[in-house]
Amino acid sequence: MHFLLSLILGLGAWATPLIYLTIRRQKALFCGGSLALCAASLWVQLRLIRRLVELERFHVLRDIIGGICLCASILVGVTVLFNAIVLFEERNT
Repeated sequence: MHFLLSLILGLGAWATPLIYLTIRRQKALFCGGSLALCAASLWVQLRLIRRLVELERFHVLRDIIGGICLCASILVGVTVLFNAIVLFEERNT
């Protein structure tokens, strides 16, 4: 459940700036929404980690933490890149 919710929020964080580029209205709302979705996606992953620690399922945590770190890095990097494109593109018009 956590992974699916995090995936949906992360894809929303990526889609939001791209949607802005097609409709070009309310830039602050779209960039802010994108960053909020990214933060929510990371928060869901942190809740999963907390739950695994509470249940003392350290072997599961050890197995998934590398993937979580990699995916979180990609999520943040791409989200920042897409929002930078929106901000830079707006300056050129």
